[in-house]
Amino acid sequence: MDRTNSVNEFALRAPKPRQNGLIGTFSKQLMLAALFIAAPAQATDATELRKLLGYGGFIHNLKNYVLRNDNTHHETAALQLEQSLQILNDTLAANPGHEHALALNATLTQYREQLATAQRMIEAGADPATVDDAIMVNDSAALAALERWDAQDNLAAERAALTVQGIQVAALVAFLIAAAIYARYWRARTLTRRVLAKNADLEQRDRHIGLLLSALSEVRDTAGIAIFEYDAQTRNVHKSNSLASLFQGDSTPKTLGDALALFPEQCRELVKRNLSQSAALDTRREFEADGGDMRLRITLEPINDGASVLCMVQRQLTVPRESLEEQRKTLSDLADTRADRIRKLRAGLKKAQIDLVNLQKAAHKDPLTNTLNRLGFGERLRSEVQRARRKDQTLGILMVDIDHFKEVNDTYGHAVGDNALQLLANTLEGLVRSQGGDIVGRLGGDEFIVVLADATAAHGERTLKMARAMLNEEPIPDCPDETRRVKISGGAVTLNPATDEPGEVIKLADAALYRQKEVRHLHSSTT
Repeated sequence: MDRTNSVNEFALRAPKPRQNGLIGTFSKQLMLAALFIAAPAQATDATELRKLLGYGGFIHNLKNYVLRNDNTHHETAALQLEQSLQILNDTLAANPGHEHALALNATLTQYREQLATAQRMIEAGADPATVDDAIMVNDSAALAALERWDAQDNLAAERAALTVQGIQVAALVAFLIAAAIYARYWRARTLTRRVLAKNADLEQRDRHIGLLLSALSEVRDTAGIAIFEYDAQTRNVHKSNSLASLFQGDSTPKTLGDALALFPEQCRELVKRNLSQSAALDTRREFEADGGDMRLRITLEPINDGASVLCMVQRQLTVPRESLEEQRKTLSDLADTRADRIRKLRAGLKKAQIDLVNLQKAAHKDPLTNTLNRLGFGERLRSEVQRARRKDQTLGILMVDIDHFKEVNDTYGHAVGDNALQLLANTLEGLVRSQGGDIVGRLGGDEFIVVLADATAAHGERTLKMARAMLNEEPIPDCPDETRRVKISGGAVTLNPATDEPGEVIKLADAALYRQKEVRHLHSSTT
């Protein structure tokens, strides 16, 4: 679950008073409160900057310009860099002390200098390898600054949202309890007038009701909410940003052990036991845990026949009643809608579970070629690296793209270009082992990446050779020129999971792809 991923729907277990003049006065203000709680958080400029600077952005175009001497890539890189600097200038104009924007601005200034240096060297006739060694630019510094920027914005937004929700919910509970007692007081007073007509009895009831109302000086209720998903098979946790925020953890937990470490020590064994039982028995559980200076209410909802468990943690703190009076008028409508929300939440839970599974599958697939997209490939690669590390095996990494793909699109149209991409994807899928840990992914445009389990760069080269032979026999579907074939280039490297970082090896495979393109280009020029 994204934070873009916190909770706006929750149940309040308090008696519902009859609608009367005292409570009905605030119905319009409560509708405004419901809209306020449901309002989504606003996105920051960091997402746009990541698109401009990350994969397919400035660094990618700069590398293409250096290695291919293509002015189109130079113009695109310059435009993306200027757009990024404009976003940063706007951010710094609104917030001059934004430390991550300042750090990123300094990095982009260096990028601008490196782009100018590359242009001068290329115009002077320097070869691509010399220019590539001279500029030495990568996206690590920019993306690291953006990650810190995102983390700061997300943490601040989640804490603010959880704090506001806690105050609003506690205010509503305090008001409902007071309203219910006050309504009983008036009914008792009316009955007493009809039956007894004694001022002494009325005054005595008044005193008891006054003492009871004055005892509501503090209300214990939700002050913060977190939701995460526990995978019972791998014992890992997912979508747990809000859990780290609730307990003010230093980093987002990935394993069950990391998640339990955030809980108070007194609660850890109880939470672990209930998670295991909820998954094993496929049953819903609700329980409270005492953490010393805090109390937690925990709800467990198994999904996928107990394969995973959704866990909601509500942190309950003491809230002064005086601070809730100012929120009373804007929160009464939640009392009228809470039962309906609970019914809708339970009725839609199964559908939400199915939708969640479908969305997770769709988010990892490229819709055109049905191969893994960049997100899905990254997750599969991490799991394959861990498996290879356990078995002390190496992985073969093969980077492939289509030669002169832009020419295919420009000459025959994008529909034929899409058919060429699908043909390449189907060919690569047919050459790998579907049950052997091999992976095929589309990184973007005409670039594909293949991971071969228990293999080396030599295996990748053989796979590339077979792919070329198969594509040479297959015409591009719906292409007017039946003699046109999909021509590909590729670069292969060996990944040793014990010593190599996947991200660095992928960069080496990408560089190997570009080198092969240069070699093939020079060879075709000389022949």
